[in-house]
Amino acid sequence: MTILVTSATGMVGRHVVTALVRTGHRVRAPTRTPTASSLPRTTQQRLPRQPRT
Repeated sequence: MTILVTSATGMVGRHVVTALVRTGHRVRAPTRTPTASSLPRTTQQRLPRQPRT
């Protein structure tokens, strides 16, 4: 199952993502700086969409 986790780089979200990945789930996590996050490699990280100007 694919699960979207918001606040995945926060104190609690980081542990939630790790637990989900360990149990075999696919995880998507919107992050501002994917390269700086310490999420598991299998987490699909996406930048939030920027509004058009």
